[in-house]
Amino acid sequence: MAHPSFGIISQLLEADPGALTSALPRFREEVWSMPVWVRGEQVEVANNQTATTLQLSAREGDELPLLPAYLNEAEAAADLASGSYVCVPFRFLLLFAESTRLDVALMDGEELLAISHDGLMALRDSAVLGNEGVPVTAEEVGQMAQAVERFAAQARTYCASHADIASLHLSLVSMTGLKPMLMGWLSGGRDEHALALELLSRQFLQPSWRCRVFDALPSEGRLGQALTALPAVYERQASQGWFGKMKQKFSAPAVQIIQLDVS
Repeated sequence: MAHPSFGIISQLLEADPGALTSALPRFREEVWSMPVWVRGEQVEVANNQTATTLQLSAREGDELPLLPAYLNEAEAAADLASGSYVCVPFRFLLLFAESTRLDVALMDGEELLAISHDGLMALRDSAVLGNEGVPVTAEEVGQMAQAVERFAAQARTYCASHADIASLHLSLVSMTGLKPMLMGWLSGGRDEHALALELLSRQFLQPSWRCRVFDALPSEGRLGQALTALPAVYERQASQGWFGKMKQKFSAPAVQIIQLDVS
């Protein structure tokens, strides 16, 4: 019998675009963080961080490169004996597919589920369907706040490694009790930094949680005023000198909740 994730993924891919199906909750709960084993390795990068690199299999003609993904570590170890492999959550494949065009072969014993690049992008889009206007509980806000704090620490490290970034503000923005969105304001830096931070956030946030990072906000707007009135997660000027660097390294990033009444 095929792994349950095969049926969940197939149901989402066969549904009409934008349609809500009974597979959505199961996808978020069972598949999004599901471990898979793929050919690749962990490599050290700047600031004592690690990055995951994946090794794709080239195919003939115009076919996209293929990434076999195993649901069982023993099978991965047997099939990938000639190289290294790593365990990543399924969501990592969707994140990786945003920057690299590839197809995925999800494998469980004798069963195989082929997922095209378009299918990967459809799964990514499905993960955030049906969440607009959904009220949240205080417990859910607390869970999101914890995930945001972990992301904020990595965002600070990212900013510190790019000299053109002056500051970064992050806040959970909630409008009249609806699902909060993580919003950021980036001062200085190139346009691609905002996108890079949004992609980084997806490693920490659940699929139904959204992050938007802006490199420009109208200063007269309520949101811009509220964001910039709070302490920054990162400030390059404050990080200068050994004392400033040590203070930012060992102090928790300041991420607070902004409540906007839109009634």
